[in-house]
Amino acid sequence: MNITGIPTDSLYKWMALSGITFAIASTSIFLSKVYEYKESIIEHQAELEFISSATQLGAVFGTITAVTGFSLWYFKLQKHIDIEQAAKAEEQQIKTQMARIRLNQEKNNAAQIEST
Repeated sequence: MNITGIPTDSLYKWMALSGITFAIASTSIFLSKVYEYKESIIEHQAELEFISSATQLGAVFGTITAVTGFSLWYFKLQKHIDIEQAAKAEEQQIKTQMARIRLNQEKNNAAQIEST
C-alpha cells in the first residue's frame, strides 16, 4: 500500500479521507486565527464570529462526508472483500489438510511396502 498516494482504488475511501482533511483544515483555520488574535480577541470578535461559523460548517460538512465515505466503503466494498478473503483462506486451509492426509497416506504406503 502506498501511504503517500491519494487513494484511487475507491471513491468511498477518497470521500472519507477528503472529509477528514476538510474537517481538520477547517478546525485548524479557526484555531490559527484564535492564536493569531490571542492578544486582541475582543477587537477581532466580529471576524472571529464569521470565521467560527464558516469553520464550524466546514468541520461538520467534513465529518459528515468522512462518516458517509467510511460507511459506504465498509458496507459496499470492504465487507464483501473480507468475506471473499475468508473463503479463500478456508479453501487454502482445506487444501493444506488434504495435502497432509495424502503425505501421511504415502508414508504409510511406503512403510507397508518396506515391511513386506
